[in-house]
Amino acid sequence: MDMPANSRNRERGSKSTLEVVQDALPFILFAAIGGVISIINPRFLAWENLSNILLQYSGTAFVALGAMMVLISGGIDFSTAEIMALGSTLGGIWYLEGNNSALLLIAGCVLVGLVVGIANGILVAYLKFQPFIATLAMQALIHGVMMTLAEGKLILLEGNAAVDFIGKGRILQLPAAFVMLLIFGAVMLVVMKRTKLGAYTYALGGNEEALRSSGVNIRKYKLLIYIMAGLCAGIGTILITCRMAAVYSSVSSTLLLDAIAATVIGGTSVRGGKGNVIGTIVGAMIIGVIANSMTLLNVPSNMHNVVKGVTIIFALLIDVAVNARSKD
Repeated sequence: MDMPANSRNRERGSKSTLEVVQDALPFILFAAIGGVISIINPRFLAWENLSNILLQYSGTAFVALGAMMVLISGGIDFSTAEIMALGSTLGGIWYLEGNNSALLLIAGCVLVGLVVGIANGILVAYLKFQPFIATLAMQALIHGVMMTLAEGKLILLEGNAAVDFIGKGRILQLPAAFVMLLIFGAVMLVVMKRTKLGAYTYALGGNEEALRSSGVNIRKYKLLIYIMAGLCAGIGTILITCRMAAVYSSVSSTLLLDAIAATVIGGTSVRGGKGNVIGTIVGAMIIGVIANSMTLLNVPSNMHNVVKGVTIIFALLIDVAVNARSKD
């Protein structure tokens, strides 16, 4: 199987300076931003503040892990934010109708994620739709269904110990949601490093034609990748909904930006074939640190996305430079 230049470099065990910088970028940014903010405002280093960041952005990290798989495979998924909105809405309705049943809330969130993931996979893998068009259309469809179900109502989730634990509980002084993220992250590491699904995900983004020529069932693995993305979004929905203890139809307004930002900052190449689990999780926490820092510094909320956008562009510039150099 032919391999792209950057893949051949990795096989030889050699990396360019730019590749090393790209791999280390999430850790450099995390340390740099955290260091500067802790000097300006020492409250940043308070455990209560740090644990709050871990709690608030663990759900985003789940969504980002699914987006990471899709991007590595050479695709894109614009439906993840609406998966959260619809899953949260359906789960909230089932929660109330089931006498405050946490199981029904979880089932609703996961079901929506899996169904949308399957639908996206079928459109992209079997019907040959471009991922951009397929998932954008799915985003519009889901939004319409969600608004019909929600009817603009606010649904409060009260009176359930499981919901409170997932949303605000602690395990060894760490937010329960973050511990769940660490466990799931370990599973994702195994999937990406030790299974055919992980290997073929990288291969799809690196050289899809070569993979097809080797006899691999491309459609099957593309479908599985989008199902995994939907599952990750569904689990992220559970964490975010339980943390908020409420369902809002507009709750997902910035989730897509945060998830994609986390993957790009975490070292995932938008051209496919490159990305890693740990970098993505750290990338999600960097998004949390940026938002938290802006709040501590009393920066207007409308500037938060400006800072995120600048950070994404910086990460993309490095990605472009790495890919340009790999072609030389």
